[in-house]
Amino acid sequence: MHMFTDRMKVRPGLSIIDLGGQPRLWDQLQMRATITILNLPGAIDKSSSHHDISYIEGDACNVAAINSQAFDVVFSNSVIEHVGDAGKQAAFAREVMRLG
Repeated sequence: MHMFTDRMKVRPGLSIIDLGGQPRLWDQLQMRATITILNLPGAIDKSSSHHDISYIEGDACNVAAINSQAFDVVFSNSVIEHVGDAGKQAAFAREVMRLG
């Protein structure tokens, strides 16, 4: 998490979306952050957190309900290998680029 925050210049006030994530991963980030977690229906563990976290159930390969460039940072850890074949992986990559 330290390497991620340094490389992405994460600072208070940035909006972050985590595609396929869980809130417990963000416990490693000391500064309070505004985070949206998008995951499949039933896959979200809404654990308590010191962050301002909102949750969206959906498919990260098609997030049409969210405007382009809606987030400062798009984060995903170990998800692309789970989204399906090369076509689904390309759709996921397009959404990552579109959202941030």
